[in-house]
Amino acid sequence: MENWIKKDVIIDFDVPSSVQYLIDLCEKANSEEDYAYFNYEEALDYACKELFATGHMTRKQWDTINERYESYD
Repeated sequence: MENWIKKDVIIDFDVPSSVQYLIDLCEKANSEEDYAYFNYEEALDYACKELFATGHMTRKQWDTINERYESYD
């Protein structure tokens, strides 16, 4: 099974519902080995970038989400 998520990186903070929706899509696509994962992961990064820019997310939170879901090193 393909696995693009780093399961050892834990999201232990609340996220906005829009981010949670994208996280849920990433988790589902990952479990189904669906290459749409890469589109969802990119959308998740853009959403976090916007939330960080507007002061609704910290850089550490954004980095943690990216570490768990980014599909490249």
